[in-house]
Amino acid sequence: MFERITAENDAGLRRLAVDLLARSTHPQAGKFLEKCLDHGDDVVRRTAYEGLVRLHGPRDFAPIDLALAKNHANIALVAVQSLAAFAREDDRAHSRLVKALDHSQQEVARAALLSLEEVHGDNPEGDLLGLASVKHESVRRLAIVRLHQRGSLNQPRALAAVRRQLESKSADIRQAALLALILLRARLASGLRERDAALHRQLFQLETLSLEPA
Repeated sequence: MFERITAENDAGLRRLAVDLLARSTHPQAGKFLEKCLDHGDDVVRRTAYEGLVRLHGPRDFAPIDLALAKNHANIALVAVQSLAAFAREDDRAHSRLVKALDHSQQEVARAALLSLEEVHGDNPEGDLLGLASVKHESVRRLAIVRLHQRGSLNQPRALAAVRRQLESKSADIRQAALLALILLRARLASGLRERDAALHRQLFQLETLSLEPA
């Protein structure tokens, strides 16, 4: 079955075949769907993942772990969404979200950070976990920005964590931390903006960073 799907040149027929397989009760359906997670067609991969979730159940970690182990952002992003739905009450789901902060795909790691924010609500823990990301400097920088945007820097633990980033080996991380700390002091920020146009621009960019795709 997998070979037929792979050999089929018509994208519509490929996707239909996987959809039918995902809805079938064939005893080998799961194995075929797992193979389809590596297919070159995004829709085939997504359909295969959804089929595995249907077979195993929405809170079974088997499909989620398979998707996160792949180097395909589209199914890994859906797996992150699946985890976010019950990570608040399930430590195993939460630990997988934390691990996803170092996923090979940067957009997946970013999604994991934002999901952890949702899980922790007003508590800055999600962003503090993001600051510990080993693989992605961009995730650490986003965590700093989000701590500022969400007003979390008035909490001692969050403030101390950002101050520690001033010692980062990364110039971008040090800059983001410094800008966030400057913005915390409104009078200082206002005075610096008037004196330095370049710094004003940097502060504005940090303040207005959008989470929407460009």
